[in-house]
Amino acid sequence: MSASRQKFDVYLSFRGYDTGHNFIRSFYRELDGRNIRTFKNDKQWESGATISPELIRRAMEESIFAIVVLSVRYTASPWCLEELVKIMDLEKVGSIEVIPIFYGVEPSHVRRQIGVVAEHFEKHEGGEYPEKVLSWRQALTNLANISGYSSYHWEDDSEMIGEITDTISKNLLLAQPKRSGSKLVEIDTHMEAIHRLLDLNSNKDVKVIGIWARGGNERSALAKFVYENISQHFESHCFFKNVKRISQHLHQEFLSSMKWISQDRHKVYLESVKKISQDRHKEYLESLKKISQDRHMSHLHKEFLIWIQGQSLSESRLKNKKVLLVADDVDKLEQLEALAEYFNNFGPGSRVIITTQDKQLLKSFGVTLVYELGLLYIPDSS
Repeated sequence: MSASRQKFDVYLSFRGYDTGHNFIRSFYRELDGRNIRTFKNDKQWESGATISPELIRRAMEESIFAIVVLSVRYTASPWCLEELVKIMDLEKVGSIEVIPIFYGVEPSHVRRQIGVVAEHFEKHEGGEYPEKVLSWRQALTNLANISGYSSYHWEDDSEMIGEITDTISKNLLLAQPKRSGSKLVEIDTHMEAIHRLLDLNSNKDVKVIGIWARGGNERSALAKFVYENISQHFESHCFFKNVKRISQHLHQEFLSSMKWISQDRHKVYLESVKKISQDRHKEYLESLKKISQDRHMSHLHKEFLIWIQGQSLSESRLKNKKVLLVADDVDKLEQLEALAEYFNNFGPGSRVIITTQDKQLLKSFGVTLVYELGLLYIPDSS
């Protein structure tokens, strides 16, 4: 399946009356907390509103994974069973990956269609849609043959939810499109090694890793590729390119002036930017203009640009948030020291990636997790 066309990471299929108020809401919060884009059709069971079948079908087709929470009353619902048929049709052609959760139901009962499942199907055969019963039965059998999770194997729902979310998060990283990697050699090998260093499933602390290579293009290409493929898993993210060049064009007097910041930080920020333009810092001003137009991210980028000079204007904005920061092409210890005092303000699970051609610089800064790479680019055949 190609992740490049996908709008959602996960499509949740469930029977709201069984699971919606507790399990599904907790599950959705966990997925959302990991920045996993999830489609949850809860309008119908919460308010009775009807969502068009076309919207449902499109959401399925635009999802990478389908999580089917098969609860006690799931098989009593023609809507749920019809939804399952569509999901399994997509799974059959490799368009979606299905993860079953047997919630309060034995997987063997679903596979053999006995117990409460048999009772539901007895009603379906005498109900409105007898012609669909065969396809519903086949979809259930196919689902039960997929390795999944059973609530009977867990003492606590939250533990099961955490385990499933970890698995999805890891699998999403492997399913990411190679947006900027078409010219990279063995990119999967490099990504796998860096994923091990990043350990994105751990949210215990802030982790700093280094990427070292003699060639600047190779370092930057890999760092950018990693950034594009993992940034969605963070609340805030910034790719800081050409740190060396930015640092070279800022005067020490500007750095000193930034140490004295009044309590009105927004006013001082605007005055500082104005002063920069007046003091011949045109290149720095241009770097601000080139920042992403995303209104939420532009301020974040500006703050990081200030931070790299040694002073944050509003560090509280990112305090305790899960942040991804890539500092590309660092060449001085002072640049890293300027960032270091703010790492403790980042929330658990944050990651900082530093790229440099100076291996000793990483060692001096105390970075122990370093990926060393060789030649990455395919030679030009033209």
